[in-house]
Amino acid sequence: MITRIGHGGMGEVWHADDLVLQTPVALKLISSTSEQGRERILNEVRLARQITHPAVCRVFDIAQTEGRVFYSMELVHGEDLATLLRRVGRLPAQKVVDIALQLCAGLAAAHAQGVLHRDLKPANVLIDENGSVRITDFGIAITTDETGHHALIGTPGYMSPEQLTPGAPLSERSDVYAVGVVLYELLAGALPSPGSLAFGPDVPPELEQVIVQALAQDPRDRPASPAAIAERLLMAAPATSRRRIWPWLGAAAVAAVVGVLAVLSASLFPRQAHALPTMTRSSSPTS
Repeated sequence: MITRIGHGGMGEVWHADDLVLQTPVALKLISSTSEQGRERILNEVRLARQITHPAVCRVFDIAQTEGRVFYSMELVHGEDLATLLRRVGRLPAQKVVDIALQLCAGLAAAHAQGVLHRDLKPANVLIDENGSVRITDFGIAITTDETGHHALIGTPGYMSPEQLTPGAPLSERSDVYAVGVVLYELLAGALPSPGSLAFGPDVPPELEQVIVQALAQDPRDRPASPAAIAERLLMAAPATSRRRIWPWLGAAAVAAVVGVLAVLSASLFPRQAHALPTMTRSSSPTS
């Protein structure tokens, strides 16, 4: 254990060296020792390890010692989106589209494994010094087999209406709602208010429309999946990029589109150098 890089009510996150793998890792130490707390941690690790995608933070190992549970995960040099928003207020539309494409790719990979995140929010999304996204904290994630008897748990403001309704079934569209909230917050610097969404003049119509649809109260009125959002957001790319990529999209299967979204976002939306400070963060221990 080298340096503590985060702490909160549930524990601490350390920059550490894995002496077996011989690689730097983020080490998350959990304070809770209750049976329920242990099960939540184990569930997070089980589900996160099923998902292999560049936009999902990798989890390596889990263990316990002296009554404390800890697990190691990918070390990300950067900051979470919540910290970034506090620092800059809001992001330009082009950067939001770039982040959105990566978020959709990571969520699509999770959904392909039958996993619903249920707690997507800026604090659970890391962005590294190169602008690449990592989704973290699958602590309250569930499988699609559990969607009919889910617990009313999550972060108010980012939970879909069906997450707040006892017995209501959840689906991929529940995570789509959270994507809409996050994208709006990145653009506006604040959570959306019911019935009152204000977009700046720099927001492309395609981006505005997909956010409004993602925030629909009825899940049937939202985009069917993160992949559907991604396809529509490609309309917000520069015209030259659209002409280059749309013929390929028309011929490819949706699964193939999802598999390369992270690569596409990097080529369609060049990142500005030094957009973020160099610092070390991993998933928030308070989430």
